[in-house]
Amino acid sequence: MPNHALEKAKYNLKSIQHRDLSSEQRQNITIDLAGLLLTSANQLQTKKEKCKYRRLGKITSDQKSKQLLSHLTDQAFRSKSKKRIMSQLIYIFRKAEISKYLSQKDRFLISIFIKLGPILPQICVSLFQWFIKYELSSLVFIAHSKSFNRHLAKRSEENIQVNVNYLGETVLGIQEAKNRVEQYCQLLKQNNIPALSLKLSSIDCQLNVLDIHSSKLRILQPLRHILRMIIATPLSSIGKHPKYKLLTFDMESYSDLQITVEVFKHIMQASEFLSLPLGIALQAYIPDSYHIQQELTKLAKERVKKGGHPIHIRLVKGANLGMEHILSSQKNWPDATYQSKLKTDANYKRMMMYGCEPENAKYAHIGIGSHNLFDIAYALVLRAEKGSESYVTFELLEGMAKPLQKIIHQLAGRILLYTPVTHKDHFHHAAAYLIRRFDENSGPEHFLKSFYNLKPDSREWNIHKSNFIHACEEMNCLNLKTHRIQSRPSEKSDSTHLLSFFKNEPDTDWSICDNRTWIQDILKQWSEKILPHIPNVIGEEQASNNKPQGIGIDPSRNCDRYTYDLADLDMIKNAIDISVRSQDLWAEKTTQERSTILHKVSQILKKQRGTLIGAMVADTGKIVSEADIEVSEAIDFCEYYRHSILELTSIKNLTWSPLGTVLVTSPWNFPCAIPTGCIASALLAGNTVIFKPAPEAVLIGFEVASCFWEAGIPKSVLQFVNCSEDVGSHMIEDPKVNLVMLTGATQTAQHFIHLRPGLDLVAETGGKNTMIITAMADRDLAIQDLLQSSFGFSGQKCSAVSLAIIEKEIYEDPEFWKQLSDAAQSLQIGSSYDLSTMINPLIRLPDPNLKRAMSTLEEGERWVLEPKQDKLNPLLWSPGIKKDISKNNFTHQTEFFGPILGCMKADNLGHAIWLANGTPFGLTSGLHSLDEREHEHWLTFMISGNYYINRPTTGAIVGRQPFGGTKMRS
Repeated sequence: MPNHALEKAKYNLKSIQHRDLSSEQRQNITIDLAGLLLTSANQLQTKKEKCKYRRLGKITSDQKSKQLLSHLTDQAFRSKSKKRIMSQLIYIFRKAEISKYLSQKDRFLISIFIKLGPILPQICVSLFQWFIKYELSSLVFIAHSKSFNRHLAKRSEENIQVNVNYLGETVLGIQEAKNRVEQYCQLLKQNNIPALSLKLSSIDCQLNVLDIHSSKLRILQPLRHILRMIIATPLSSIGKHPKYKLLTFDMESYSDLQITVEVFKHIMQASEFLSLPLGIALQAYIPDSYHIQQELTKLAKERVKKGGHPIHIRLVKGANLGMEHILSSQKNWPDATYQSKLKTDANYKRMMMYGCEPENAKYAHIGIGSHNLFDIAYALVLRAEKGSESYVTFELLEGMAKPLQKIIHQLAGRILLYTPVTHKDHFHHAAAYLIRRFDENSGPEHFLKSFYNLKPDSREWNIHKSNFIHACEEMNCLNLKTHRIQSRPSEKSDSTHLLSFFKNEPDTDWSICDNRTWIQDILKQWSEKILPHIPNVIGEEQASNNKPQGIGIDPSRNCDRYTYDLADLDMIKNAIDISVRSQDLWAEKTTQERSTILHKVSQILKKQRGTLIGAMVADTGKIVSEADIEVSEAIDFCEYYRHSILELTSIKNLTWSPLGTVLVTSPWNFPCAIPTGCIASALLAGNTVIFKPAPEAVLIGFEVASCFWEAGIPKSVLQFVNCSEDVGSHMIEDPKVNLVMLTGATQTAQHFIHLRPGLDLVAETGGKNTMIITAMADRDLAIQDLLQSSFGFSGQKCSAVSLAIIEKEIYEDPEFWKQLSDAAQSLQIGSSYDLSTMINPLIRLPDPNLKRAMSTLEEGERWVLEPKQDKLNPLLWSPGIKKDISKNNFTHQTEFFGPILGCMKADNLGHAIWLANGTPFGLTSGLHSLDEREHEHWLTFMISGNYYINRPTTGAIVGRQPFGGTKMRS
């Protein structure tokens, strides 16, 4: 049957070749062409396809059906236990309230499945998994399988090229990265695979946006290996110019944009690879992409002049909008992407127009990655108008909108199908990709949502037509500047503008070049800086008694960096007396006046961010990323507490009176945020403060106190005192000290209570924190979180996970331990002055408990990864992981302040909770599971207080007074 619409489309395109069209003409021709494409595609649909697309269109238009598909796809392959999967599937089906859009046959089969499943789980689950794979077989293929090879042969016969994208586990370790490189090479050896896409994170496990230079150098090695494999396996060898396979760099999150572009630029300019066709995907929802396209096109022209092959730029709109929004909101950064589809569409068309210009297209070939008929028609018109047909390819997703693929192939000839593949045992790793595809099919503004039942001149068609026209109008007035403009070097604070609401302080955006240069300069300064002697500040004077001084150690170098004064008993008594005398003067200030001063403190903390980070690196060995977050937290404490007290004091029939003198004794592991929070809350409540930092963190403590003094807090109201433990005990015993705020060891809190029974004490002490991982967990994500929590700041946090309780199924899987060990060994260990470091030195040599944990095994325990002490710096230890921890043994019951993780086996979630609850500590805990029933069980456990609430533990807060030292009367 002749396809008249297709013939007319061909005629229309031929009639505009090499014509100079106006914007209005181009729009009108595009709209007409899109209508012809739709009519042609509808005409090509078989009865079977029409039925399938009608059903798919109904399902994807229903939110409950979409969720059901996502849950089934994501959770049908998590566990290896058929019985466990069966239980989960039945739960999902029953909770989903089977959609009306499922056919009667589908609903009948589901009801049979629910009835027979518990009786025959092995058979039923195997059939269900086979059905899922079969239904999705046109979207994801099994690598190296006969069916995949048949598919490749068929596409080759059709003269349609495929671009293979390997879907596998998240690459967390060096060995995993090597395995992925080998998987890519095995695919490239197949002569019937003309193109391959990869993400840089799949061949390097530790991409570090803070240290782009080192990440780039590291990633070039495996990348060269892949590129040399391409050279060694050409598609054809005709004469002196062999035809090579196309390698495309896929784009990920905005944070990876710069490193991906930098690596691509390096490779495309390398003389060894000039002959290779190299590609990169650019996302139109990122405004930066247009300028990157221009830069790469300019470099491509230089490449071709040197005898090199043109590059390939795949234009996509972007598939990770939700993730980008979440990351931005977590950090309180502006969204990196356009937040309206209109602007994204406009930028996409602008990039198409630039790319289709002949003087650009012949150097940077363009791939149109879209299923939107109007985008496709627009590209067809542009390339005909500009005469760049031979440089423009249409890139579609395998298995999506097949009639459209046929039409474009017949009309344009040049088509490339993005084809995901995975290992036969790793089908569950395709879940994230498939869920994105479901989203694309059902997004409220996405073209594919309505494509399956779309008719020209219908209501839905006119909406899409209107969107196209508006995007064309928006194109020339679009703001193409990056949304991420944070610049720490030029940042200014504002102490006069007080927000009427609390807003989290943004962390530093390390994806911005200015910020990376800024922190590199700061680290260089602090590594070379001669650090000053730190005095005590008692009253308005710097007090010294010329007695033996304390010494500040730089953990990264394990050497002395500064000295500080130690107060004697007379000086301590004087400080307390001054604090008491200053009480009335400070308490007389109104709450609003104190709030204004604390706002100034927060602004000075902002201004001093670099100094505070540098001090934490030099004084406590914090790596930059953790130190930066801590400064943000300190600023948040000032702002949150001042907003809170203004709100509390506005309550009618409530009067406040300060307690008096507050002693703040803060820890070395959070030496900026915690003392800032304690001092701020106490001062806002009208108290005077004596601040005694941990002896390991005197330098950063002094920097924090200086921010308060600079803001206008009198030195008689906030005093800075360092002393020996014996002398410090007198402050605890002195009844003129009205409240002690402690963050420190459990034994320290107990000692304070022993020194002064009835002491008003706010204490946050130790923790033996657990992460429970069930068989329904996302293992990759669980391992990522486990390592971050266990080994961040070398595990020197009361909230660090030191105990992983793992359900039996995962515990007995050797692949889990292999992946965990590989990921832990891949963490970069070193000096905190090195931006690539992920595990920093300890603050001091291990205490007896930590030394025992790091060097010996208890009865029955085994090393998964044995820790090693650095030969040059004894404070530096690699991470250690133990397994087969038995209940109530030393590892189970003891808090360790170091990079050591113990792992226990649990029969089920209830057993895991029982084990977690079997320690004398209660602070934090976590759960990794996709099973909502387990979440509910976990929440019930939390609310019941079995572990967290109202349980007398060493991690509890003892004798808490409300809000930093106030008495409330109503």
